[in-house]
Amino acid sequence: MNIKKGGSGLERLKRYKNWILRISVVVVVGLTLYISLRGTDLKEVEAAMKKVSPFSFLISFFLNFLVVCAKAGRLTILLRGIEKGIRYREVLPIIFLSYFYNMIFPMRGGDILGVILLSRLKNLSKANLFGVLVVDKFIDGFVFFICSFPLIYSVFPSTHPVKALFIVLLLFILFVSIAKIFGNKKEGILKRFGEGMNTIFEKKRAFPAILMTFLSWFLQISIVYILLLNFGKITKWWAGIWFLLAVNLSILTVQSPGNIGTMEAGGTYSLMLMGYPKETSFSFTILYHLVNLLPVIIAGGIISIYMGTWKLSKENEKNR
Repeated sequence: MNIKKGGSGLERLKRYKNWILRISVVVVVGLTLYISLRGTDLKEVEAAMKKVSPFSFLISFFLNFLVVCAKAGRLTILLRGIEKGIRYREVLPIIFLSYFYNMIFPMRGGDILGVILLSRLKNLSKANLFGVLVVDKFIDGFVFFICSFPLIYSVFPSTHPVKALFIVLLLFILFVSIAKIFGNKKEGILKRFGEGMNTIFEKKRAFPAILMTFLSWFLQISIVYILLLNFGKITKWWAGIWFLLAVNLSILTVQSPGNIGTMEAGGTYSLMLMGYPKETSFSFTILYHLVNLLPVIIAGGIISIYMGTWKLSKENEKNR
């Protein structure tokens, strides 16, 4: 009887898990938006948004499109470590689709979809692809830490950067060790996962991927400064790095579809710590979020509607 009850309880949990997930997403988005909007004068927010130059918005929109292109270039370079025949024009639409569906699915569900599409497109092992994806994310975070190091060194006591650098080096050693251990296994999913991670040891893959990542972060930092000029003189040279650091930590800590709410909370309070009024901080974060979302919505939406995932698979069949 106990087993049956347990089983029925588990079945009920499975039945309602989608509703539980949806409710949790609504709670996260609602709570983070409430934190961002609490005590905010919406009329002042509207007035601040009216000061935004359309030209700066269009330039930022175009630069953010280039950011996604640079990230697709980095992933293409890494993927050639497991599939030499893969082309940039095959990876780029899948990257846009991944980012597009990240706005719909929580917990980076679009990234998983991207792995599935690449697996179908090139008939590759999903474990290999997940290994490459882990390397891709690791390089992205590692390069941003290097970009953030001047900020850490300037703002915090001198002991803090040394500790931070030591921790990152330990993480790098741990990452490399895991890649080696998994790659040396005789067979199975972990071996294929390790083979994907081993792309980090190929100099002809790793160095160009790192350069593409520096380009990506340079463009993202430039976008912050271009948009921030709409809200007055920039008083701190490290404002762009600080804003991106806070935003990325907030969306990494708490996941929501499209980073709605989490980005607003992290971005708003990061600018407030630099002395900006709350209304200005919130307005800027909303503007930055729009610049990030619109290229993905437009490109990802077009690809999703007019190509569809089945066409990506059909293209591979025609090329054979």
